[in-house]
Amino acid sequence: METDPTRRTVLTVSGAAALTSLAGCTAGDDDDGNGTDDGNGTDDGNDTDDGNDTDENGAEDESAFIDYDEDASVSFIEPTDGDTVSGGVYLSMVAENLEIEAVEEGVNDGAGHFHVLVDHEPVAEGDPIPSEDGYNHFGDGSIETVLDLEPGEHDLVLQVGDGQHRALPMTDEVTVDVETATLEFVGIEDGETVSSPVSFDLEVDGADFEIERANQTHQNAGHHHVLVDHEPVDVGDLIPNEDGYNHFGGGSSSVELDLEPGDYDLVAQVGTGTHIATPLIAEVSITVEDQE
Repeated sequence: METDPTRRTVLTVSGAAALTSLAGCTAGDDDDGNGTDDGNGTDDGNDTDDGNDTDENGAEDESAFIDYDEDASVSFIEPTDGDTVSGGVYLSMVAENLEIEAVEEGVNDGAGHFHVLVDHEPVAEGDPIPSEDGYNHFGDGSIETVLDLEPGEHDLVLQVGDGQHRALPMTDEVTVDVETATLEFVGIEDGETVSSPVSFDLEVDGADFEIERANQTHQNAGHHHVLVDHEPVDVGDLIPNEDGYNHFGGGSSSVELDLEPGDYDLVAQVGTGTHIATPLIAEVSITVEDQE
């Protein structure tokens, strides 16, 4: 690959395959620590595109021309190299002299979207970034998310691709050590019959993880949510601000729910300060008795 004096890079691709775009998004929160918050996310964090580079007649375009600033760079804000992480790997990413945009915007000069490669080498400039395990595409333009990785050491590569997922040379690399953490209900048992209001505590065990107020985003930190009769939210997606999704953005680990008599499935799930779902999940089924 060559860059001429105008800093134009010619990216040539043969047989580019369809590639998937996955991402998490951000939201606000209230600070009262009880009930649902008032923050709404920008989208559902699951944008996809068809990944095909075709002309108006449907034939595959053999080349694309991307201009980018020679001073463009990308970097991880979180995590930092050598971090020990638990409860999901929180990613916060930034670009300089390069616009981060959704793939739906097409192929544009000086623009692209983030990819995070787990235990893979950077992709050569101009090659398509694969759509397979270990290659995470954030085609909705996300700049933060959470990854659920197996315990152990992992090498992470941040790399930008253009609107057709062709690799640009801007990269950053960190190594993290992932430790196991678990979330537990305390004071309530699976299958138990209880009275309303239903009270219990939530506890993160097995790692150095801090429960903190919403709107703070740190590695190894987040706040509780309790989902009533809903499935856990996929890791990296935004926890909704809807009925049945209770956000405890004040940083409380003590929960009280006012439930009508009946059977309920409760899911406790930790989210980041911007309500992105982590893999810290616990579930119980209870019966609330009729006190009349």
